[in-house]
Amino acid sequence: MFGLNDSINNDGCRLYNRMGIPLAGAYTLTLGKDDDPLNGLSSYDLALIEQYLAGDSSALDSPFKLIAADANNSRSVSAVDLAELRKLHLGIYDELPNNTSWRFVPADYSFPDSLNPFSAVFPESVQLIFSTDSVQFTSIKIGDVSCSALPRDTLPQTETLTKGSNFCLGVENRLLVAGETYLVPVTADSSGALLGLQFELNLAQPVSLLEIVPGPGFDVSNFALFNGHLACSWSSAAAVDFPAGTLLFYLKISTSETIAVDAALDFKQNRLQAEGYTADERYRPLELCFSPSSSVSGPEKASLIQLAPNPTSGNAWLRFSPELNGPMQWQVFDFTGRLLAEGAGLAPGGQRLEVPVGSFQAGVYGYRVQVGDFVHWGKLLKL
Repeated sequence: MFGLNDSINNDGCRLYNRMGIPLAGAYTLTLGKDDDPLNGLSSYDLALIEQYLAGDSSALDSPFKLIAADANNSRSVSAVDLAELRKLHLGIYDELPNNTSWRFVPADYSFPDSLNPFSAVFPESVQLIFSTDSVQFTSIKIGDVSCSALPRDTLPQTETLTKGSNFCLGVENRLLVAGETYLVPVTADSSGALLGLQFELNLAQPVSLLEIVPGPGFDVSNFALFNGHLACSWSSAAAVDFPAGTLLFYLKISTSETIAVDAALDFKQNRLQAEGYTADERYRPLELCFSPSSSVSGPEKASLIQLAPNPTSGNAWLRFSPELNGPMQWQVFDFTGRLLAEGAGLAPGGQRLEVPVGSFQAGVYGYRVQVGDFVHWGKLLKL
């Protein structure tokens, strides 16, 4: 088992005679593993490294954690390592340019100075004769200074911390009109002090993210913009208090079709769990909390079309207001914008139409319905 530990696990860190290696002879054994770069890495780890750089040596209290923090393999821990890990965390890097994802130190090696494992060159291989039973290594996941990396894990994963209450990111649920550009503020809608914050935000197909405008305490290095989504990784050496209503950042967006904000934004969980981290070793799941706005039910009359039941564990039904008649098209997307299902016909004004989503996996989907010139976007939660 691979993980950052001060003890040896018995599954995978111990070598047995395999692959036709003869039982006699002298060998040099070096282990290597250079995949899963995000395994165990979160903004909580980055906050611990910031604490160490600010003078708190207890934040990285073992030689293995110090090696894990040395992202650029310079035999030291500095702000450069923090910047490299931030780029990896955000997805700017696919892998660290100057280091492997894992390092391995023979388990019986004693560091001359446990507070500075770089004072001497530590071994990463062993000399052995294969008449011996086995050999043990301590495995070190680079970036994971909180010891949460899991072997054979499917990312994303949650830090091995105690779960706290949800932390809301507040967004006004206004209507975005086609062809217009908006600055949408994102605020802390929950109170609390955080050491770290991370998430990935998806934008539905008609919406384009033009720019991020950081609020106080954030800067552009905490964000990465990609095609259709935004990544955020923020951390601090000392916990920062976020009273409810505190501005975090602005989203500068435009849309090619009229759509409500709550239908356009959602968390993406492919790489990063949407979480905040506290100084008392808790993680707080993030959620988007949309405040009501009268503009959503304005002249565009989004209530003319409803999808129910929503949430649903089976199929759903589109209900059309009696005044809606004419050529109709409906589509269902995942939040990468991939089209999953569609249909067309005449809108059955005053009636309903079945949407076959029963076979979809649990998750959040976007849907679009067009009747004549009227376009309605919404979100569907599949249980």
